[in-house]
Amino acid sequence: MNAIKKKFDLREESGVLRLSLVGALLLALAGIAFGLVSGSFSILFDGFYSLMSTGMSVLLLAVSNLITAHAISKTLPRKLRDRFSISSSCGNSTIPTAAETADY
Repeated sequence: MNAIKKKFDLREESGVLRLSLVGALLLALAGIAFGLVSGSFSILFDGFYSLMSTGMSVLLLAVSNLITAHAISKTLPRKLRDRFSISSSCGNSTIPTAAETADY
């Protein structure tokens, strides 16, 4: 039970994203089920659209975890750190020299 509370801790960004993911998944599945039962293609389409949105939330959570891993640990490969660097997305990065890009 304590592990579940830690996964859905609303004081952390990843916990809020996980809770949003569960809610969106339940809503998508309910929409698909109601669309099938009622025979309405528009409700069914909306359920599948919500399911795709849930998939995008999974990607958002994965990127959030990568950014958090970068902030916590510098042991990630250099290429991964450079691609998911928070400072480079803010425009504070510099153009790498030829020696720095040799391992790419």
